[in-house]
Amino acid sequence: MKKITLSLYILLFTSMQAQISNVVPNSQSTANAGVSDMQRWSAFANPAALSLLEEAEAGLAFENRYMLSELSTKSIDFALPTKYFNTGISASHFGFATYHELMVGVGFARDFSSRFSFGVEFNYFSTYFAESNRYSGIFFPQIGLQTRLSPSIHLGFSVFNPFQSHIVYEQNIKRLPSIFSLGGSYFFSDALVGRIQVDKEISSNYRFAAGIEYTMLERLQFKAGVEDAGFLVPSLGFGVITGRLRLDLNTGLHPILGLVSSAAVRYRFHSR
Repeated sequence: MKKITLSLYILLFTSMQAQISNVVPNSQSTANAGVSDMQRWSAFANPAALSLLEEAEAGLAFENRYMLSELSTKSIDFALPTKYFNTGISASHFGFATYHELMVGVGFARDFSSRFSFGVEFNYFSTYFAESNRYSGIFFPQIGLQTRLSPSIHLGFSVFNPFQSHIVYEQNIKRLPSIFSLGGSYFFSDALVGRIQVDKEISSNYRFAAGIEYTMLERLQFKAGVEDAGFLVPSLGFGVITGRLRLDLNTGLHPILGLVSSAAVRYRFHSR
């Protein structure tokens, strides 16, 4: 009975939010509107944001959907700046014993002047089905751009799985979403930023997201937003920055399926 319930939850989640693959963690930006966020980078977000890092950093994240332990995503990443380009390594896992997904990626990015950055990430995605007792996987790229039109206006664009790669196993097909994302950030002040984003998965409806982030005393950050992918999902978040450590807590409330919560921690290493 529990296996049937989990299968229904995964089916509902996939159909209602088809723009988001289960194994891809949400960004820590408000309302998951991080494609134009040039202040931080996280696993499988816009790879162009890698170019802005000046010090090595590592991150851990955990996301739970609808208070079911089986519907959880765990991710880890590490980024290293170099003389010619910045490099990032990411890994993410979703699922439970009889079905799970794994994705690993290596990204490269460079900042061309202070206005434009470009990044590309090469990912490997695999699934495991207990019925067949086997793993099946594919390679696919992710491409990202970010630009500063002015000190107050930042734009971002990314393409996830642009060639519509998919897994074929036995008589079944596991389709990985192909997602085009476009977003902007507007800085009302150094402390207050607004973000908007639209995502389009080739075979699904648009997802719209908007929100604000307010930073107090350069240490505390409050986030509020809303996204619409057929249902309005309000979200709230809180961030704490202490020295080289940053902690983010975010929640979203789906009107039918329930609560989505996430926690992430990042650490910046000292430069030599």
